[in-house]
Amino acid sequence: MIESRKPPSLADIQKSSHPLLQVYALSPSSIEFMKGIGVWEDIKTRSQPYKSMQVWEAAGPGFLKFGADDMNIEELGRICENDTIAAALYEKITSSTFSSSSPSSSTCDVLIGANVVKFTTNEDPFGSKLATVYINDGSTGEDRKVTTRLLVGADGANSSIRKMSGITTWGYTSTSIVLVYCI
Repeated sequence: MIESRKPPSLADIQKSSHPLLQVYALSPSSIEFMKGIGVWEDIKTRSQPYKSMQVWEAAGPGFLKFGADDMNIEELGRICENDTIAAALYEKITSSTFSSSSPSSSTCDVLIGANVVKFTTNEDPFGSKLATVYINDGSTGEDRKVTTRLLVGADGANSSIRKMSGITTWGYTSTSIVLVYCI
C-alpha cells in the first residue's frame, strides 16, 4: 500500500463531535465485507443509516427514487465518513493481527510519504501479466521497485495511476447532498 500521507487515527476522529464532510453510502454487502475483515465496529460508531435515496440528472427530467420500505428492509445501508473508513482500514492493515488473520497469511507493506513514479507491464514466464511499479519513498529518499500481479489505482479523481495508464475520463462532475436527520 502506497500512501502520500498517513490517514488520521481512529482515536483522533472519534474525539471529534463534528461530522466529516466526505462520505460514502455503504450497501449491506459492503458492510458485510467490512465485518468480515474486522473493521466494521470501528466504522459503525460514526455512521448513520439511510432509508431512502433519490438520484437525478442535472440536465434531464428523469430521476430514480427508492427506499427500504419498497424492499421490506430496515435500511438501505449506512452513510460513513471517508476518513473513518480509511483510518479503520489503515489501523487493521498495520496491526500485528492483520497477517495472522488473513486467509493467505500474506503481509502488506505500507509506504507512507511515497509516490509511484511510473509502472511498466510485462509477462512472467507462464504468460501472466505483471506490473512493475517504480516508487520514490519520500520518507527515506530511496527508490524502490515492486512487481505485482494486481495494481489498483484507488488514488482519487486526479489519479496518477490512471493517467500513467492512459485511461481518460469524460469530464464527469457531480454534486451530492447528503442529509442524515436523527430523531
